[in-house]
Amino acid sequence: MAAAISKSGIDVLGDLPWGEHFCLFYETKEDLLGAVVPYFKAGFDSNEFCVWAVSEPLTEAEALTALRRAIPGFDRDRADPGIEIIPGRDWYLQGDIVDPKVITDGWHEKLSRALVAGYDGLRVSGNAFWLGTEYWQDFHDYEEELRESVAGQLMILLCTYPLAESHPSDILDVARAHKHTLARRKGVWEIIWSAAADDRGLQSGLSLRTIFERDRASFRHKSTTDAAKRLAIAGSDESRAAPVTPPDPTPAAWRTAANLALHARPRLGAIGTVEKLAPAPQPHAGLSPGALRRVCEFVDAHLSERPDLATLAAVAGVSKHHFARGFKQSVGVTPHHYLVQKRVERALDMLAHTDLSLSEIAHAAGFSDQSHLARHFRQMLGVTPGQFRWSQR
Repeated sequence: MAAAISKSGIDVLGDLPWGEHFCLFYETKEDLLGAVVPYFKAGFDSNEFCVWAVSEPLTEAEALTALRRAIPGFDRDRADPGIEIIPGRDWYLQGDIVDPKVITDGWHEKLSRALVAGYDGLRVSGNAFWLGTEYWQDFHDYEEELRESVAGQLMILLCTYPLAESHPSDILDVARAHKHTLARRKGVWEIIWSAAADDRGLQSGLSLRTIFERDRASFRHKSTTDAAKRLAIAGSDESRAAPVTPPDPTPAAWRTAANLALHARPRLGAIGTVEKLAPAPQPHAGLSPGALRRVCEFVDAHLSERPDLATLAAVAGVSKHHFARGFKQSVGVTPHHYLVQKRVERALDMLAHTDLSLSEIAHAAGFSDQSHLARHFRQMLGVTPGQFRWSQR
């Protein structure tokens, strides 16, 4: 029978309970290998089946070589090596779409097969290649769904993110979807966020996002006194005052459990007694009206050509990263969701007013094939394209 906890292979974490879902921000390829390889070695040594979904900056060959160097006897039984290396893009993308349920179900299927084969559980790592792409929001939804799905399961998952490509708000979004958030830079470990530092005040809806985005100097504050900050109340326009404890300036002291629990953590008693403050102004950083109009017109004219994020950003005259964020600020959905919505609308019109085949309509609307059209059509409208066409007759 599997133990209730498993060794993480990562010194700053120690042992982890089953159902753990945590993430790592890394600076270099060496930092990535220096974290993931020991993580998998610990799983290999604990009779866990390991799956590594590899994507840039690593190749499958580099991942395999690193494992061979770190794990004695790794190639002893090639029929059942205990570690599977799969192409990350092929695993996470179904054609050019992200389906959180399909991905999550896939991990559960691998867990079931591992248990039948006699393993104690499943250990997974996947690298985030989707930062700055139109898939970002879809994968963020996947991370949120995965957190709930793996709770209590004989499974441990490590998601890795390139630090250089991560916007500060990306880091906050990712951290909220994981129990622990780590960083590894030039071989040095740092704990960015740990659920162990949470308390009832945060669980009830007080968010550190406001502190980080409005006053980043808070995280560089080095005195030993609490700093007075404002916390946003999740789901409302209200904010409250709360003292926040900065990290201890001594690196060795900062790594103690006591300082970890106090770092950037609001005082629970103060949160419950402070006076409510006026709503803080919310910044708006969407696309300009002219840029948004050009993009929408371009999409309407070139929908069948399946324009990508780089093309739309060029039409708007901004970088891909700025476009992805600015478009969602202006429209309310990601560029990818907007394109899918426009394609379904185009297909809807053609189904009602033409006699073209479903395959022809799928191509004209910008879908890769008929099944791609059917999947999104049913997700948005609850019926298949064929059922909708029949209802119009």
